[in-house]
Amino acid sequence: MYEYDQKQQYISEGETFENKTAFVLERIVGGTCKPATKEENKKDHIDLHWYRLDQDWPIDVKGPKKYNRWDTSYSDVVWIEGQGISGRPGWIYGKSKFIAFWNKYGITFVPTEKLRKLYDVHLKNKFLHVGVKPNAHYELYRRTGQSDITFTMPIDDLRKIEEVTIPMEVIQKLMTKN
Repeated sequence: MYEYDQKQQYISEGETFENKTAFVLERIVGGTCKPATKEENKKDHIDLHWYRLDQDWPIDVKGPKKYNRWDTSYSDVVWIEGQGISGRPGWIYGKSKFIAFWNKYGITFVPTEKLRKLYDVHLKNKFLHVGVKPNAHYELYRRTGQSDITFTMPIDDLRKIEEVTIPMEVIQKLMTKN
C-alpha cells in the first residue's frame, strides 16, 4: 500500500498529487502502488509504481498548472518538458510508462511514448522562444537563464492521445467521507 493512512476512507486536500493518484488507482482500478525511490524520481522521472496484473507500471504524476505563476486559477493547458533545467532530457524521456495529468476532467493517463513521438516528430527542430512565452501552443519555450525546453498543449488535445481518464466526479466521490 501507498503511504496514506490505510484506515482512512479518503485523503485530505493537502495530500500530494502522487498520494492522491495512488489512492485513486488502488481504490478504483485495483492493484497496489509504491512510491519511487529518490533516485528513480530524479533520474528516471518516476513518482510511483503501480503494480497490477503482475506488471509494474511506472507513473510520473503532474498536478494542475497555472499558465503564469501569478494566475489565480489553473489553466486549460498542460506544460510538457522536453528538456529539463539541467539541460538533460526532460520528463517525456523518463522511464515512466504513463504520465498522469490532473486536470478539470480528472486524472488523464497518457502513454509517455506518445508524448515523446509528438515532441520528436513535430516540435524538436522548431524555433525556440527564449524569455517570452509564445502566444500559440506547440511552440518551444525556454525561460531566460535556464536550459529547459517546454511547450504547451490544450488539455483537450492531450485527451486525444490518452489511454484513459478517471473522471473528476468519481474521484471527488471517493475522496469524501460519505
